Amino acid sequence: MKSHRPLAGVLALLSVVLGLSGFALVMAQVGGAWAFLLFPASAIAAVAGWLALGAPRTRRDMALARD
Repeated sequence: MKSHRPLAGVLALLSVVLGLSGFALVMAQVGGAWAFLLFPASAIAAVAGWLALGAPRTRRDMALARD
């Protein structure tokens, strides 16, 4: 698995921005349901960033990581 560190950084920044903007919209009580949809989008971006770092995705990858 190849690590894509620049992509992981962009996705990590995106997850933080989505989370903070969703929080701000919810606290300001604007945006309706769209504000709440930013939270799962933030989680998806965070997981995608983790995978871009080269996280193990299969049992074989985990076995290779131990060696």
